[in-house]
Amino acid sequence: MPTLRRPFVARAACIALVVATLATVSGCVSGPPVSVALSEEQGIPLDAPVTEPWNDPEWSGEPLGWVSDGGDTLTVITFGSSSCPYIAVRIEVLTVRQLAIDFEKAPAEACTDDLAPRTHVFAVPEGLDSSSNGLEAEVSLVDTAFGPAEPKVVSMPFVQ
Repeated sequence: MPTLRRPFVARAACIALVVATLATVSGCVSGPPVSVALSEEQGIPLDAPVTEPWNDPEWSGEPLGWVSDGGDTLTVITFGSSSCPYIAVRIEVLTVRQLAIDFEKAPAEACTDDLAPRTHVFAVPEGLDSSSNGLEAEVSLVDTAFGPAEPKVVSMPFVQ
């Protein structure tokens, strides 16, 4: 009888080790960021109230945004690699006229250096007055495609 017990204990110990290893590894590996936007797609919408900014010598890659759908949604365009785009991971109301929006890149093997536009559409969060002039967002862009990175934070006024 003791010989039957020893394989059982060894098997149980082996299973416990495998489970502990998987739990540790899965806790360290994070998947791609999950978007909080209603929709995201490459490009600039045809009906956008902004022009292609790269023709402006003063523009240095900052996001663009406007209130859309009669005040029901907010549209923000980020610019970066088309193969490693920014994903909206958080939107928070700071005041009735100011938001914080955080964007991150998904982990990647290789990213193109093409400064492509990506459109993000958000529902207007409760507590934000989307009809007021002077609406702005504090936008945080974190390029985490190849590991941890410091965010680039810019202030973005919404086009009215």
